[in-house]
Amino acid sequence: MATNNDLSPQETGETVVPRREFSVRFRVTLGKYRSGAEYLAILSEQGIRLNIDAEYMLKSSSFVCASKQKTIDLVVASPQHFGFTKRATFNEICRVAWKHYHLSPCPPETGPALRLLYLNQPIGTYLDIAMRPITGRYGDDQLYGEDGKDT
Repeated sequence: MATNNDLSPQETGETVVPRREFSVRFRVTLGKYRSGAEYLAILSEQGIRLNIDAEYMLKSSSFVCASKQKTIDLVVASPQHFGFTKRATFNEICRVAWKHYHLSPCPPETGPALRLLYLNQPIGTYLDIAMRPITGRYGDDQLYGEDGKDT
């Protein structure tokens, strides 16, 4: 999730939101490239191979890049960080993340920009990018994920 600023947590319905501070894990610059095609080219030049779903997302008309460069701060969080002890929907997580921590979903460009920044990502690690989904090649919703595989 991307940071905006900190708000104090409170109780929300049945979900008790713990008081916590998130540290910035990554600082990513968006708007360096103008299209998914440019990201595909630079990722390829860096020797980063993508799975077919990630390639499809970058080729999708729903994938847009920032019109001018801007930097966003990213935190690593799970539903448990927001007080969820059972399954929670993406919208529920986003509502609590925004209301209590001013964290918001990332723009689609965050995934490939982060991958270019995180070239030394350890094999076997995986990050899901909290973002609004992009329609996948079969009409399903797709989210961008980072994995430490070399394939």
